[in-house]
Amino acid sequence: MIRMTLAAFGATLLLTASPVLAQTRSTATAAVSGTMTCEQLMAATDPHISSMTPSANKKLALDEEGMAKDSMAQQDENACRMHMRKAEDLTRQP
Repeated sequence: MIRMTLAAFGATLLLTASPVLAQTRSTATAAVSGTMTCEQLMAATDPHISSMTPSANKKLALDEEGMAKDSMAQQDENACRMHMRKAEDLTRQP
């Protein structure tokens, strides 16, 4: 009887804690990426782009990185960061 009670409690705990933990990680990642400069985003994302296998997503990520560099040359930090976030998102897609 005690095993069933413990199993039910454990299952309930896992089901209720999972969404909370997932939300915390997403919020933390967004907060860090929101405070990074474009140069920092480039330094963090470039190895991920380089390690991608040749695909349409890699080409798109490289295009976004190129647009970010153009924006940086024009002193447009916000546009640069936007393009690097798009490139970063593309590295996470299969």
